[in-house]
Amino acid sequence: MRNRRQYLRYKSEFEARIYNSELDLSVVVMDIGERGICIISEKPIGLEAEVNISLFPLFEDPLKGTPVWSSYIEEDKKTYYKIGVKTDTMSWTG
Repeated sequence: MRNRRQYLRYKSEFEARIYNSELDLSVVVMDIGERGICIISEKPIGLEAEVNISLFPLFEDPLKGTPVWSSYIEEDKKTYYKIGVKTDTMSWTG
């Protein structure tokens, strides 16, 4: 399968917070790049819902993002959601 990403992604594993007026979730970031992140969440997030992503202390201000795909994972009798979130541009300087 061809990689359709425009920007490099970097494997990671750290906690982040995704929130808007309808949700407030702690998630795990699995990879991160200039225009997107892949997260693991215990709850689904609606596709195309605008969300804020707090990566503090990595970035002080939250990113704006939109979930664009989601897949259901069942492991060790637990349910997870792997979700791709398209984000605004991140600044890697700091």
